[in-house]
Amino acid sequence: MRTKTRSLAFCLTACLLACVTGHAHEQDNWYLAWEADLNYSVTNYYGPYQVFLDENKTSGKSTIYSTLQRADKIIIFDANGSKTGEITNLPRARGVAVDDNGVIYCLYRNGLKSFNPDGSLKQILGTSGSGDGQFKLSDATASFYSHGALALHPNNGRLYAVDGDNNRIQVFDTNGSFYEKFGSAGTAPGKLDLPKFIAFTPDARLIITDRNHINYFDENGTFIKRVSGGNLTVAVDKYSHKMWTSDGKIRSIEGNILANSVNGIAAVFNSMGDLIISQSINEKSVLQLWKNAYRTKGLPQRNVIPQPAIRKISQRSGTNTLDLDFEIIDSDDTNATVGILAYAENVRVVPQAWTDGTGSKIGTPIATNQVHRVSWDVKQDWTDNTGTIKFEILCQDGRTNKPVDIHFLTLPLADGNLTISRSPIKDSDFGNYFKFLLATGSNEVAYENGNITNGSGSTYFNTNNQYQNPGKIFFMNKLGYRWATATEVANAKAAATIGTTNTWAASNSVQPRNLPQKVNEYGFDTGNHGNRALWVVKE
Repeated sequence: MRTKTRSLAFCLTACLLACVTGHAHEQDNWYLAWEADLNYSVTNYYGPYQVFLDENKTSGKSTIYSTLQRADKIIIFDANGSKTGEITNLPRARGVAVDDNGVIYCLYRNGLKSFNPDGSLKQILGTSGSGDGQFKLSDATASFYSHGALALHPNNGRLYAVDGDNNRIQVFDTNGSFYEKFGSAGTAPGKLDLPKFIAFTPDARLIITDRNHINYFDENGTFIKRVSGGNLTVAVDKYSHKMWTSDGKIRSIEGNILANSVNGIAAVFNSMGDLIISQSINEKSVLQLWKNAYRTKGLPQRNVIPQPAIRKISQRSGTNTLDLDFEIIDSDDTNATVGILAYAENVRVVPQAWTDGTGSKIGTPIATNQVHRVSWDVKQDWTDNTGTIKFEILCQDGRTNKPVDIHFLTLPLADGNLTISRSPIKDSDFGNYFKFLLATGSNEVAYENGNITNGSGSTYFNTNNQYQNPGKIFFMNKLGYRWATATEVANAKAAATIGTTNTWAASNSVQPRNLPQKVNEYGFDTGNHGNRALWVVKE
């Protein structure tokens, strides 16, 4: 179950938008699978720079390309970190990218070149200078020295190149000809202050980092927004809709820090969610493969949780109608069921006056990964003329058959194995499910005096945002499991080698139910969650 909230000041003729996200994210744990020596001693700014992974869907073969600046070349590896070749004569090689035809592109001190798949020179695309198709990548000072990277548009194949000292991006078409440029120097929103790196989001927005910010542009170079984060390189995981930044953070695709990871110079995600990272360690250049592990015992096979995203809220001029554009991002499901609640001056409202036939999208499966619009005649459900409205989107994907996302562990105990949920179910989990039922028009719940009830006087979830005993029973019937006993929880906490409890540093911006305060060696959450937290046992 996932929720998304956004607030709106509704004044009949104008609206003010502000975004408040409420997603939960897991704590990430990483381990080093292999390390390849680039066989070059480096100093701060002269080591490896950009990494590119070519995962050939036809052959199933994966090839890794890493630029090595001081060595003036691209080094090529297979998926296991074994060197298979190199392309030389590229002074201060920086950016690297490979298109669907296997053509290799490299941005270096003197311009931009392309190479055939066998490494032979194909074309000189850019030269040194300040004109169109020319690059000014200064080597006057080390701090300016390593700026310049490449990105391929995920749909049309155009090549986007960072022209560092000219504070702009240059674009080349699929034939290698100069297409357009955008960007200018400055520190105001929309300007570029020594751009460093570039990447595409799954929805074809551009992420361009500079000295102080992570900037977002559309594919035509129109500025969208920026968030804090200076002098970073990034890697985007198109499957999980997250990204890595070189300060060792995992962020949402919108730039919010979610968890700690591994720092490095540059990186790329593979299709398994692993990170291939270029590093300079003790003045030695290396390439590393870091695998993502869930807590301490590896990544379990589990359904990817859908992520609601509100794209736009607008009020139709001269009317009481609000148009809400939203998207459910899900990499492994084609549909999800959505419900929407509104909070008017902190009073929960269940929108029912949907217009233009858009109410058909509520409570029924709709397509994921595309923008949907629902239109609400606010005055029919809320009589005030002015105030703040906050929307909450609740969704459940096409493969979820339980009211909450549970990850189970099987722990070896003295009297037999125990299969128990990794982390407890809390009030927020109950609330999300009951609100989902309410928002999707389920006849199993009702809304009475601020409480979510069964419609016959029994309260499931009260105005203090706490589950009640009838709600607990109803919830368990939906789960089809049973609640763990106090003894079972105590045994699960003790089911580790003495002294091996791991402490996790939770981010201030991330407080999901499945982020543990502590885990034992099996990954069981041993944190103190209070007397309202409930673990589940599967027999």
